[in-house]
Amino acid sequence: GLFDFKNAVLYIEDELVQDGMTLLIDQFAKDIRKKEETLWTNPISGEFKPPYLRVADNNNLIMLNQLAFDHNIQFIPTDKHGKDAHLNNLRMMVANKQIIIHPRCKSLIYHLINGSWTKNKKDFARSPDAGHYDAIDSLIYMVRNINKQRNPYPAGYGLSSRDSYFTP
Repeated sequence: GLFDFKNAVLYIEDELVQDGMTLLIDQFAKDIRKKEETLWTNPISGEFKPPYLRVADNNNLIMLNQLAFDHNIQFIPTDKHGKDAHLNNLRMMVANKQIIIHPRCKSLIYHLINGSWTKNKKDFARSPDAGHYDAIDSLIYMVRNINKQRNPYPAGYGLSSRDSYFTP
């Protein structure tokens, strides 16, 4: 996904779904690279713009280290405290149309529609067809790690010379 700074909207463009039981790190690294190149290569110039940030669950540190050292793919492990507050923030962003999800993100959409809490409301319930609704947690991790203060535009971007005054 990407965060549109000017409009304060998170766009989820695609997903990469892997089964943890059959995950092979080398193939996973290739799949990540292919997905990123497909999404963020300019079709006119051929320039690839690598992601500013990758975020992952913090319970996969061995895998994250292997991706970093063997494949030069760095993820930051996310903090998980305050899940209720961050889930509420996610709900508010969805309600305010600050998250736009591409239709090709079928797992994420399915998880958002069907995810439910366990009885103690500490985690998402398990489902035979959707597992543990991990795509919801993935979106929570992405949302909680957006740096909304990082302006990617250079100073003066979008201003014409008549919009600016320069002192000698």
